[in-house]
Amino acid sequence: MRAARRTDRYHWAWHRWARYVAQRLILRPIVFSTTRVTVTGEGNLEGLRPPFVVVANHSSHLDAPLVITALPWRVTRHLATAVAADYFYRQAWRRTLTSFFFNSYPVERGRGKKREAGLSGDAVAREHPAGDLPRGHPLPHR
Repeated sequence: MRAARRTDRYHWAWHRWARYVAQRLILRPIVFSTTRVTVTGEGNLEGLRPPFVVVANHSSHLDAPLVITALPWRVTRHLATAVAADYFYRQAWRRTLTSFFFNSYPVERGRGKKREAGLSGDAVAREHPAGDLPRGHPLPHR
């Protein structure tokens, strides 16, 4: 039952609507006005139902806001996003904003099992979509 308690917040209605305002009315206009965004293949998301995992190559701090705001709200509405604990969860203000905007949970990088280890699996097992942007190299432009 512990897994249920750890992941229940990803479905809280008040948090979902606060995220909607933060993501769609604040973050999206900023991201879309400062970058050139092109979305292709959105039709492939038709019929997508949780649980699922969103994985995107990660090369900058702009990647998560871009992915979150470019995907349709029906896909990101309950999306729980993995973030680096050592960076985003070290300070209370950063942890609060990251949780608020991205419905995030901490992941310890390169340190083995810690307190939140396995939360991605718990989220998916409880039919919450999960997001992960592993650090990688940018894809070559064609």
